[in-house]
Amino acid sequence: MTQDALKERLSKRAKAFISTPELVDDGNLTIAVNEAIELAGEESPLPVLTDIAFYRFLLLVETNGIDEVHLKAYKVALNQITDPASPNAKTKAKAKPRDNQYL
Repeated sequence: MTQDALKERLSKRAKAFISTPELVDDGNLTIAVNEAIELAGEESPLPVLTDIAFYRFLLLVETNGIDEVHLKAYKVALNQITDPASPNAKTKAKAKPRDNQYL
């Protein structure tokens, strides 16, 4: 998915969520999308990229701070790309199993 298409999806989601639509500007959307792509990679599934970009956007513009529900959802989205057991993982377990478990 292109950066512009992701930014468009993020804009719609942010305008629906935030009570002050003026906060949804191109600069903050671009920053959030770039950070999401940097964290997750361009090949990540669209829902994962959109979730990460959305919560990065909230961290930028939310004046009342982020509550526990937002942080938990953000951690879930990040866990999808950092947990080696996840199908969307950007990191893979590279630990070599030991021949002798006592070493």
